[in-house]
Amino acid sequence: PVDVNITGAGMSTGSVKCINTGSTDQNLVACFSSYGVTNVWVSSDGGTTWAGCDGNLPNMPVYSAIFHPDDNNKMIIATETGVWETDALNGGATVWTPSANFPTVNTSMLKYRSSDRTLLASTYGRGLWTTTIPNGCTSATITTQPTNSAICAANNTTFTVAATGISYQWQLSTNGGGAWANITNGGVYSGATTTTLTLTGVTAPMNSYQYRCVVTGDCSATPVNSNAAILTVNAATTISNQPTGSIICAGATTTFGVAATGSSLSYQWQVSTNGGTTFNNLTNTAPYSGVTTNTLTITSAGATLNTYQYRCIIGSACTPLNSNAAILTVNAAPAITNQPTSTSICAANSVTFSVGASGAGLGYQWQLSTDGVTFNNIAGANAATYSFVATLAQNNYQYRCLMTTVDCPVGT
Repeated sequence: PVDVNITGAGMSTGSVKCINTGSTDQNLVACFSSYGVTNVWVSSDGGTTWAGCDGNLPNMPVYSAIFHPDDNNKMIIATETGVWETDALNGGATVWTPSANFPTVNTSMLKYRSSDRTLLASTYGRGLWTTTIPNGCTSATITTQPTNSAICAANNTTFTVAATGISYQWQLSTNGGGAWANITNGGVYSGATTTTLTLTGVTAPMNSYQYRCVVTGDCSATPVNSNAAILTVNAATTISNQPTGSIICAGATTTFGVAATGSSLSYQWQVSTNGGTTFNNLTNTAPYSGVTTNTLTITSAGATLNTYQYRCIIGSACTPLNSNAAILTVNAAPAITNQPTSTSICAANSVTFSVGASGAGLGYQWQLSTDGVTFNNIAGANAATYSFVATLAQNNYQYRCLMTTVDCPVGT
């Protein structure tokens, strides 16, 4: 070890009777047992600086000194005229009072036993005396403030304060901090008189409520209020309109849409090419656009997209939701495989025109033109063949068939 001289400037000369520490080695007391000098010196910085604290003490030696076990600003000393104490070390203005628990005689030594808070004084002629130092008071102080919380409706959260005190009371403000009311345990609240307030199953109407903790100590009747923490309750995401299936013809354009409510909504459309077993995110590349909006557009859909499924992941401040999957049906346009052929017959004979075509759900409509320019539908002629008995008046009439598939244009 290295010896360090910590004698303070202006410190008394004479016999140093005691040196003691407080709760840390930065809190020091040195006492002198002389007349006509300052006998009590206190340092709060490990001996770098010292302050004489005789205050109103009579001119007498001091033989022993200890800090109060709960407060380095309080001290008990043994003197020529008994035990003296102060509640506030204040340099030359320190106020000392004789202790009523000990005799007014020369007292040479003080010892403290922390296990039962016993203080012992050794006197000349009166033997050993003891007393119990009462537990010190607890000041209300807050070291960590509660923080804001943002959660979704029906979820749980907590507000916590770190403090010293003897009681805690959480309070609620529903009007932005204008008025406060004590919280009791019940409903969504528990821990209302502890350092942690728990909210279980918060509801949307609680959005913007404020919470603070009132901490009370026994050193002062005045409690300390924590800062207010704000609760933000985000509405749970709900889908009001699901995407619906679309049936189109190859090469056509279609859309899928979704409608939802919630906080900070986002959208991501996905596609499944295997009947809904797996889904992958889409990007804005042909034929897709609007993949991160509430409406997905598919432009010039090819026949290869037939039976593909589409859904939207809706993100929010709460748990994301998947929409229902909607199926895209892409029908091929009708294709004519056999054209009707011109025919020459005698009047009053039967004639048949036929057409061959491919496509899903084919429909037929035969038409007639008497001038080769304008064609009109023939009532009841809705099959692949059209038969009738020809008349002389029908000479040079023209016949054709309009064919359709499901949701696809007419083929002629």
